[in-house]
Amino acid sequence: MPVLGGTIIIGLAWTPLMLMLALHIIGLVLSIKSNMKKVGHILGIVTSCVGFIPFVGMVLHILTAIFLLIEAAKNEVEISPLKHAS
Repeated sequence: MPVLGGTIIIGLAWTPLMLMLALHIIGLVLSIKSNMKKVGHILGIVTSCVGFIPFVGMVLHILTAIFLLIEAAKNEVEISPLKHAS
């Protein structure tokens, strides 16, 4: 899998890394405005910046995915209870 991913990234002239950098920056801004956890997006920004280094990029991508999945699972949306008129 890392060989396929590396081939795709190099074949597309690192465009996917730049796209993901932009998406992580947008995600970071939105998470700051929503007062949500930011670690996954910050790690994603770092990963996108150094993702061209073969093994470092692979390890950081795995860590970023794990952090983003954990943060997504832990984020709870506060829903105010509906008040029924009696």
